[in-house]
Amino acid sequence: MIQFTRFYLSLAVSLSGLLTYFTIAQTPSFEIFFPWLGVLLLALGTSALNQIQEREFDAKMLRTSKRPLVTKAISLPQAYTISLSLISFSIFILYYSMALNGIFFAIFTIITYNIIYTYMKRVSYWALIVGSFLGVVAPMIGWIVAGGSVYDTRLFVLLLLFFMWQVPHFWLLMLMNGDDYKQAGFPTLKDKIGELGLMRVIAIWCYLIIMIAGVMQVEFDVSFGIWVAFIIISIYMAYSSFLLLSGQKKGDKFFKIKFMELNTFVLLNVIFLIINNFI
Repeated sequence: MIQFTRFYLSLAVSLSGLLTYFTIAQTPSFEIFFPWLGVLLLALGTSALNQIQEREFDAKMLRTSKRPLVTKAISLPQAYTISLSLISFSIFILYYSMALNGIFFAIFTIITYNIIYTYMKRVSYWALIVGSFLGVVAPMIGWIVAGGSVYDTRLFVLLLLFFMWQVPHFWLLMLMNGDDYKQAGFPTLKDKIGELGLMRVIAIWCYLIIMIAGVMQVEFDVSFGIWVAFIIISIYMAYSSFLLLSGQKKGDKFFKIKFMELNTFVLLNVIFLIINNFI
């Protein structure tokens, strides 16, 4: 079940909404629990459904060749029962906790992920941009539950950070997994511009993320101490991005380190906002 629903990835998705809630909630309460649970179940269910849709492609990639549907550890009827049950429960919980807003976010996620993105990525590497919109769903839910306005410029910058982060996050995974995607027949930007070209695009994207994170600190009017911490991690991130830009280092180990550094940078920036909210 953990592998079939990609539990840890789904948990990370749901936690982005929980963390966003704490960036502005003045008096945190139990109100966030059911929306968070709904997001988690939705992520689990749509991930499982995605594995059903891509089982033939998963069998062609080393990274996914051990998934339950590929190894026959779970039958197709069982897989449908699990995925559709999780999605149904998530819609019920999101409706219970957020009314029609919850239904909207659930439908948006299913259409974007399991219909548009899943099929578009078989024909175009631009599908990644569509898939990146999924990264803003959980944070937006967390923001709304905390009582934030959807017209708040702070929300726009925060969602932009999550959106921008999704893209190099996936590209680094692509570099880490060699030619897996090519073996499955998925078109990638690496095929178009080569490994070195993709490394440089990732680096430029990371510099944009640093700038967006800086604007976010301004919009949230963070304290001097937070600014100092932000500058320190930004200098390191800028250096890390330069290593990608220069192309002097390559290899799975190097790409894995860059992957972790990128994720840590985004996480720390959100944690800074939470600390700033409670000091």
